[in-house]
Amino acid sequence: SKLTASEWSRQLLHRMESCASRVGIPLSSSKLWGSPCHDLGAEFSDVLIGGMYAPQIAAWVRAFSAAQLAVVMFKGYVGQPGRVLTDLARFLGRPRVLFHAGRALTAAPPGGKALNSSDDATMRGRQLLKAAHLNKWGNSALAPAERAALDRFYAPHVHELVDFLHAPHSSSITSTPVPLADITPMTIMTS
Repeated sequence: SKLTASEWSRQLLHRMESCASRVGIPLSSSKLWGSPCHDLGAEFSDVLIGGMYAPQIAAWVRAFSAAQLAVVMFKGYVGQPGRVLTDLARFLGRPRVLFHAGRALTAAPPGGKALNSSDDATMRGRQLLKAAHLNKWGNSALAPAERAALDRFYAPHVHELVDFLHAPHSSSITSTPVPLADITPMTIMTS
């Protein structure tokens, strides 16, 4: 039978709570990342754990210099794709590449318009990007109770991520479009 997004979310959280209890790890702990709770079954595999970014970024920082990493806020990826792509091109050593209306340019955008202008091509690009990231239930898929339950589940993990990103070892991580210093739990939870 087909589940609604709210039913799916409830089952997902229930499976995570059961697994965490079984293995003796609090739901607020990043130790869930390396636990058997990483795989909750085929249709649930890696969904909640995948949203725990601090242990993932920490693993990358252990393997690579922080200066080799870039953090992209989803809100910026969807809302300011030209700026994000331009920032990433600069990060990758291609500072003269600018993006406008989904196309890479080697000079300023036509007519000197700012990136992410409201021209038709840019707006179509944004709509396509947003559509590509909708889940199968659409934007308003979760009932308020399930949204609140997910927010409660992720809150300690978001705080851990912000603390990690604000720590001295992370100061050389590139961040777009929000500077690391400006990332707060609120900027993440409203993405």
